[in-house]
Order: sequence, then structure tokens, then C-alpha cells
Amino acid sequence: MDGKCFDCLVDTNAYTSEQAGIMVSALAGRVKQAAVISSAAVYADGAATPAREIDAIGGGSAWAEYGRGKVEVEEISTAGFHVCAAFCPPYICGPNNDLDRESWFFRRIWHGRPVLVPGSGSALYQFLHEDDLGTAITTWLARPRTRQRRPSPPTISPILNW
Repeated sequence: MDGKCFDCLVDTNAYTSEQAGIMVSALAGRVKQAAVISSAAVYADGAATPAREIDAIGGGSAWAEYGRGKVEVEEISTAGFHVCAAFCPPYICGPNNDLDRESWFFRRIWHGRPVLVPGSGSALYQFLHEDDLGTAITTWLARPRTRQRRPSPPTISPILNW
């Protein structure tokens, strides 16, 4: 990759400031635009449910180091790449999901077992199919941008309809 330039970068793997720093130092100035797949875990405690892009970030206490690490990845990436956006999806689902997320809910419902929800039972869960996230990112990458932290408008639906 020595000396090569790229139209775009899609980061799917940086979880820490150290990883983001390596990515930026290796590719800054050689990438026209960067999309960072972050996480809804970046939103601070007290954010709306589901979180909105305008809510405070800092990493919710339930997500501990994971959420704080993703905040650092966003900060380093958006500072290091001239055109960069952080996508903060909720739970991602699809056939390549190796985590027991959405299947946990559906399995319990299928077997007539209660779905356990923390607190008062009013917690909302939001799932996004991997194909829809891919479409949102490629749609964003296909349009010229200026420096920004999060894509605007602040919901996935308008991004898909640009």
C-alpha cells in the first residue's frame, strides 16, 4: 500500500484509540473520504431511546470500555481524515451475525418464554439489517462531502433516500 491513494475507507474494526491512531497515521492524506462504523454504545447515559445523533456522547455506563473506545475512534478518525463520518448503528442483524442478539429475542418468543427487559420494561431495542447499513454507507460515500462528524440528516431513512 506504500504511496497508494484511495477514494474511500470504510473502517469496520477499530475499537480503541490506539487502533484508530494506527489507521489514521497510515492513511491520512491518502483517503478522499472515510466512513467509520461506530456504535450506538457511544451515547452517554440519559440519551434518548433510541438514541439520536444529536444526543450527548461519552459511552454509556452499560457499555463500559467498548462505548468509550468507540467515542475515541470517532474523535481520532474525524480529526485525522478530511472528510469523515461516523455511523452509529444500533444492533446489527443479518445472516453473518455471530452474536446472539436478535435471535435471542425471537427464540424466546418462539418458545413462549418471556422477553426479559431491564428496568420498567419500557426499554426499546432497535435492529438494523447489515444490508441496510451497507446501503447507507455506500450512499453517503457516493456523494461529495465536507468535513462532518455524523451524517446529516440525523436518521438512517433520509440517508437511504438521498
